[in-house]
Amino acid sequence: MGRILVVHNQASGNHNASLLRKILDSYFNTSEFSYKLHEMNKGDSVEAVVSEYVEKGYGMVIAAGGDGTISGVAGGLVNKSVPLGIIPVGTGNMIARELKIPLNIKRSAQIISGRHSIKTIDAMRVNGRTFILTIGVGISSLAVKDLTKKEKSRFGILAYVGSALKHIVKFRPHAFTLTIDGDRIEIRSPEVSVSNGGVISDMILPKGLNIQIDDGAVDVCYVKANSMRDYPTLLLNVLRRKPTDSSIRCIRARESVTIDAEKKITVQADGEVMGETPVIVEVIPGAISVIVPERN
Repeated sequence: MGRILVVHNQASGNHNASLLRKILDSYFNTSEFSYKLHEMNKGDSVEAVVSEYVEKGYGMVIAAGGDGTISGVAGGLVNKSVPLGIIPVGTGNMIARELKIPLNIKRSAQIISGRHSIKTIDAMRVNGRTFILTIGVGISSLAVKDLTKKEKSRFGILAYVGSALKHIVKFRPHAFTLTIDGDRIEIRSPEVSVSNGGVISDMILPKGLNIQIDDGAVDVCYVKANSMRDYPTLLLNVLRRKPTDSSIRCIRARESVTIDAEKKITVQADGEVMGETPVIVEVIPGAISVIVPERN
């Protein structure tokens, strides 16, 4: 019988906790599985909790929460053979979207307990914490910083879009110094992101940027414009999903990325504020094994 740790963040999104518990009982309290539920509390070191249970012999860990919860749980599984299951009950659920995991609680539980595939993905480490999808400085980080829990719960992913649009119309580009695998460049941009997956760019660009979560690298992307006069046109094209390939520049990194700015700017990672610039991002190839829908 397999022992499973389920880490649940009740503050994530706007879901029915009692329904989640019924589904967990149905799929993971069986002759094949048994589970231990850990409810997250403010100040919890999720990585430490996960590591402790893995050392006790638990063979799977399920993250039931949003992107921040999933990243925290993943941190305790880096370079371990224990797979991560995801039940997405957050606001944006961008990690689940990236991995093609159903956003429905019951369907995601069915995949974990039944036929599925294992995908080995890369991760990023910042100040001892693990993140999976994206680290952003600029418009995205200000949008995340301004959002209230009530707004996220009420409007879901649209809350992030609305907050970002509010900042786009008044934001001015910053001078950034980027150090990518030891090479230093200076740019001016309203946004710099270190992306380990392409789900967000796919929502903006018709063909995306072909960013892969399992290629052993991350992509450092920034918006290019010659002057402030270019930004209204660029914004309009983004909203119409018709930006040109020359609007966004991406540089691949396989080891590390440092982002510094002329003044301190908020940094967001997987949808949560996690500090200010400068920020150093370490790339961790093949870091985590994740349960995903079975390949056809």
